[in-house]
Amino acid sequence: RDERGVGGAETSGKRCVVKEGASRMGKLRRALLTMQRARYLFRPIAKAEVYFTPFDPQSCVARIMLARMQQRPVREQNPELVVTHHIDEKHRPARIELVYKDGTKQTIDPVGVTVRDIMEQIDYVARWKHEGAVNPF
Repeated sequence: RDERGVGGAETSGKRCVVKEGASRMGKLRRALLTMQRARYLFRPIAKAEVYFTPFDPQSCVARIMLARMQQRPVREQNPELVVTHHIDEKHRPARIELVYKDGTKQTIDPVGVTVRDIMEQIDYVARWKHEGAVNPF
C-alpha cells in the first residue's frame, strides 16, 4: 500500500518521512506563508496574555502561539502589540486572552485544538471587526 502525503512524503502512522527525491520547497513555502500570515494576523490586537503550565503537554499550543506572537517580523509589523506570559503553577488549563484595539476581549482555550484553529479564530474575529459589522447581541 503506497501512502503519500504532500510533497512526496510517505506517512507511516503518525510520522511523516520525506523520500530522497521529494522536494522540500513545499515545507519552505508553507513556513513562509505562515510567517507572512502571522505578521498581519495580529495587527488588530493590542494586548495578548498567555497562561500556561510549562510541564503540561496540553499547553503546547499556547506556547507555540506565544512564540509566534513574539517573532521578529510580527514585532516589527505590530510594535504596539504587548505580549505577556504567565506561568501557572497550579496546573490549571492553558488559556490565551486577547484584547483588541477597540477594547473587546477574547479568551481562547487552546487545549485540544491546533495552532491553525486558533489562528482561524483570531482571523475570523479580526475580519468581522474590520468589516464594521454590527454586533447583533
